[in-house]
Order: sequence, then C-alpha cells, then structure tokens
Amino acid sequence: MQVGKFSLQKFNAATSVEFFMPTHRTGTPQISVIIPTCQRPEDLQDALESIARQNIQGAGWETLVIDNAPCSKTVAVVDSFSTQIPNLKYIVEAEPGLLAARHAGMRHANGDLLLYADDDIVASPDWVASVLKGFYQHGASIVG
Repeated sequence: MQVGKFSLQKFNAATSVEFFMPTHRTGTPQISVIIPTCQRPEDLQDALESIARQNIQGAGWETLVIDNAPCSKTVAVVDSFSTQIPNLKYIVEAEPGLLAARHAGMRHANGDLLLYADDDIVASPDWVASVLKGFYQHGASIVG
C-alpha cells in the first residue's frame, strides 16, 4: 500500500494486532532494541530471556547489548542467547555511563526505530509489537 511518499506493509504481531507501518529501505521494517549494561550479568540474563520470547512477526529487528564494563560472565550470558535472539550484537563501550552506552547503541543500530531498555527489565512478550503499534497505528512520535 502506498500512502504519500511512504510504502506501507501490513504488520501482524502474534498478539493478533494488525496495522500498517512504513517499510525499511530493504523492504522490512527495522527495530533496534538497545540494552546498556554494566556488570549485571544475572539481570541481563533475565532481560535477554524476555527479549527471546517476543511475539513479533513480519518485522526485522536486532538486539544490541552495550557493555560499559566487560566481564567474562556478561560475555557468556550474551553468547548463550546467540541462537535464540535474531541479530544479537555485543558491543563494548569504553566510556563509562548510561548516556555513553545509549549513544553507542544509537551509533551501531541499524533500525528505523530505537527501543531502549534497561538491563534489569523483564519485557512482556508483546512489548516490541506494542511499541510498534503506538508508532504506526496511533501516529505517536515517541513511546515511553
């Protein structure tokens, strides 16, 4: 479907939410989930488990873990999800602080939409789909 200069594609979330959203330049909408972390591998484990359970179909997405203080436990946690989370990336940010990690995530993201999450979240299975719905069905400029 074409609306003005935007090419739209029907989006179907597993939660039976249907709406139209702009397609990415490759033909697939792109979402980047960005999770800054700093020496909290146990919390990150729970967060990534919830990301792995997202009910989303028809949208391309990636997950970026931005680490301010790399340790072997955090690397192992991220590695353990490499087959469960599509396009999972681990990035080390040498500059300390949440803001530096968020900016690093933005620099490395390929998505048209950036979804920031803390490393101690447990996202509901329809979290990503609900954010997309807010943007594209309701015309929101920001969802928080």
